[in-house]
Amino acid sequence: MTEFAQNIDKQLNRLGKEFQSVFNKFASGIREGTEPVFYPAADVVERDETIMTLIDLPGMTKEDIKLSFVEGELRVEGNRKSELKEDTVTFSMRERGSGEFSRTLTLPEGVDEKSIKAKFTNGVLKVTISKTEARKPKTSISIE
Repeated sequence: MTEFAQNIDKQLNRLGKEFQSVFNKFASGIREGTEPVFYPAADVVERDETIMTLIDLPGMTKEDIKLSFVEGELRVEGNRKSELKEDTVTFSMRERGSGEFSRTLTLPEGVDEKSIKAKFTNGVLKVTISKTEARKPKTSISIE
């Protein structure tokens, strides 16, 4: 199997696992009386020299978040606490999820894991990782 096919296979397996996890959480959250599941939205942006991720984690502090990077995957885990006590209120509508979550993002190959920088501002976790020299675009190529 070529490296490209292996990468596609890895991506499809990860997506399948993530879809199953989200589906299971969603299915468990639609039962009457259960709290909606929190699943943070994320963007991955590729620039000339870096890969950047932006992950929405509203209502959380940096102490609520665990960040790790293993084998090309950036994992964000935490526990988003509800601001309301369920036994003290009656909900007319409930969409804001809370509870434990885990989100794994597979990043493109060729990133320098030693360069990872994370900043948490206004409920958004921004993670920036430099590309290795081999992944950076060649800006000047001589023509013979």
